[in-house]
Amino acid sequence: MNNSFEINYIRKCLELAEARLNRGDGSEWTTYDFEKLSEAIEEATGVMLSVTTLKRLWGKLKYTNMPATTTLNTLAQFAGYTDWREFKRLIVLAPGASLATGDATPGEAGEQRSLPGDAEATANTVAGPLPGDIAAGNDAMLANDTLHIAAGADANNKVADTSYIVAGTEVTSANTLAGATSGHISAGITTNGHQTTGAGISPIAAPRKHRKWTYWLLALLPLGILVYALLLSNTKPGKPLNTADFSFSSNKIVREGVPNSVVFNYNAAAAGKDSVFISQSWDIRRKVPVPAKENTFTTIYYTPGYFRAKLIVNKQIVKEHDLMIGSGGWLALVEQQSGTPLYFRKNEVMKGNGVEVEEALLSQYHLPLQPDPPALRFFYVQSFGDLRNDDFTFETTLKSGFRQGTAACQRVEVLILCKNDVIFIPLCAPGCVGELSLFAAGTTIDSRNTDLSKFGANLAQWVKLRVVTQNRHMQFYVNDSSAAELTFSNPPSDIVGVQYRFSGTGAVKDTRFTKNGTVIELQQ
Repeated sequence: MNNSFEINYIRKCLELAEARLNRGDGSEWTTYDFEKLSEAIEEATGVMLSVTTLKRLWGKLKYTNMPATTTLNTLAQFAGYTDWREFKRLIVLAPGASLATGDATPGEAGEQRSLPGDAEATANTVAGPLPGDIAAGNDAMLANDTLHIAAGADANNKVADTSYIVAGTEVTSANTLAGATSGHISAGITTNGHQTTGAGISPIAAPRKHRKWTYWLLALLPLGILVYALLLSNTKPGKPLNTADFSFSSNKIVREGVPNSVVFNYNAAAAGKDSVFISQSWDIRRKVPVPAKENTFTTIYYTPGYFRAKLIVNKQIVKEHDLMIGSGGWLALVEQQSGTPLYFRKNEVMKGNGVEVEEALLSQYHLPLQPDPPALRFFYVQSFGDLRNDDFTFETTLKSGFRQGTAACQRVEVLILCKNDVIFIPLCAPGCVGELSLFAAGTTIDSRNTDLSKFGANLAQWVKLRVVTQNRHMQFYVNDSSAAELTFSNPPSDIVGVQYRFSGTGAVKDTRFTKNGTVIELQQ
């Protein structure tokens, strides 16, 4: 592989990613911008590229190796292409052109050219042009042909109107173009009868003697669509992989507590050229591409919990195992945009048989309460033996004293964490009970059609919460008053801990589980 040539394609793909994200020049991006890009890529492709990986690609961190194929495939998909191979096939290097700069040497009549403002040269193009796709929903294309879209298209890769000029020839239907023709659709696209040009785009029309050639291409378009449809219809899904050919395990660096690095060891050589991913939790959308030929992947868990890690080849889960990240007793933290939480020391937050964060402590860490109070979290995660969510009693007492500005509703969420499941209990000020949802292991109760007003309380004072469960039937009590009841639908699961979510300040005490007369106190 010619690495310098490959790098030019990578640079072009990064330009398209910058244009799609629409946050300015990548050279000026901060960590927050790369976090937004990581989120956008995950939402668009289902694959999570870490901030570190993205910073390496953009040259923010030193990295001398070529990116993994799975990383390049994900970038190409974000730019609007099926994979990296298709991206390189459809992005054409004109003679003398450099994809890094967009400069080009003008060619002879009828030759593909890169022009100022062309899709190969400027961020004024469609963010992540879809090859062979102008009309939304159409993806047919002629083999080895290329479509470049310039001014006149919106950020969703849709052209604004049904009137176009293609190499000097007007086409009257947007759907006629689905499938693409060779050449460029450049600064000749018209919107509502007016020619649109981006910065640096010059209106270019092909000489009249080439119009017949354009008509011939358009005439062949239906045939191209038919051939593409036949190819799709004859494509058969791959056979399921033999899971015995793969291995997957993990090793925690620290026995309990966070941050905690985990080394995943895997053998995915049997995947061949297929894409390989590791998902760190139950949510397989948050998967990270890993090289099939390697065998180690290390990551950091910043919050405690119970996770089911998965080794995925294409879309098939070939191996999975459970992973517990314990909290080491009570843990208090504030979530941050950077992704790394602010952790409080135990001697700062432990108060008697509970945990508390007051305004003075937040001020000490320069955490303002306005305009948006910090996202305060309390965790207690550990193994509780055979304690299950279909037969237990849970009791806790809590308060949230801050109720100014955007925290007027004093919203508090209490989560009982289970293996691959959760019980989610909301509390708030009495006037805010109109927007509450109670969730328990697959069953949801919503305040829009159920009276959940008893979950409203004066949280500036201590509030008692109790959950009593027998045979999956749950009863919820707030200050000893019955607030709701339900029977959950999911299979029973082991309980592994609790989490509390506050806006601003918060305090918890007298927390315990009870089963068959045995009391488990949650204390340091």
